[in-house]
Amino acid sequence: MFGRTRKKRRRPTERPQPMLWRQLLIGISLTTFLALLITGVWHVTRLPAFTLTSVQVIGGVTIPADQIQALTNAELTGYYYRLIPKRFSYLYPKDMIIEKVQALERVKNATVARTSRYAIAVVFEEYEPYALWCVDRASKECLFIDRHGYAFTAAPLLSGGAFLRFTVPDVTPTIGQSVVAAELVRGSQTFVETTYDQLGLNIVAVTVDADDIAYYIAGGGEIRTSASMAYTQTLSNLESILGSEEFSHLAPGNFAYIDLRFGDKVFVHEGVEEVATTTVEVELSVDSDTSE
Repeated sequence: MFGRTRKKRRRPTERPQPMLWRQLLIGISLTTFLALLITGVWHVTRLPAFTLTSVQVIGGVTIPADQIQALTNAELTGYYYRLIPKRFSYLYPKDMIIEKVQALERVKNATVARTSRYAIAVVFEEYEPYALWCVDRASKECLFIDRHGYAFTAAPLLSGGAFLRFTVPDVTPTIGQSVVAAELVRGSQTFVETTYDQLGLNIVAVTVDADDIAYYIAGGGEIRTSASMAYTQTLSNLESILGSEEFSHLAPGNFAYIDLRFGDKVFVHEGVEEVATTTVEVELSVDSDTSE
């Protein structure tokens, strides 16, 4: 008995799945879109109408405009992700330019604004020298401070008394720090100017040691005061001393100090031997001190 011969079944030819075709089509479309997008971005961001070509600098006194322009142009050089120029006016590195400009020692504030599609303006302020912070009264190593007492840059070698000198014992002048409180700086300057205008005493240096303040007069002599006393009261007491008959002869170079730290009781040390101790009533009691 013969068995039946079985026919071999042919396997159906495999055809790409519809999902695979769809994925291939999406991939090709996305690749084409990205290529077109990148090409478009490349060309648009390089159009002259959107390219920064002008940098205007406004402000400053001692810092050259060329220095700010050079710094700004350096930040505008290069590309974002090797694609978009940093000179593209809608994506220029504004914050970085401000940071670089404000990092300069003498710069106080800086802003950057786009004035057109191809121009920006850098506006900045400088710290204005108000006084000096020195290692000591005779030192040439000084820093410029502003009216708030903030040290912002090294001062050149200066002669004369164009700027009042501040010193603080055992404290080294440091850029970025304040010598003393802003109120004390401005108050001292007011006291110095008023003393010169009303009494003719040219104060050239100030030493601040905690609550004690010493003013040094050109030609010799020292005025000792207290930070806890109002400048108006201190000046009034000084005027009373120098206006009294007993001490009307006092002038720079012929006295060691006038101590005004104790309110109505003022000590005058003339710096010569055998000076009699005298008390004079000029709206306050005055002691002449001959001790060292």
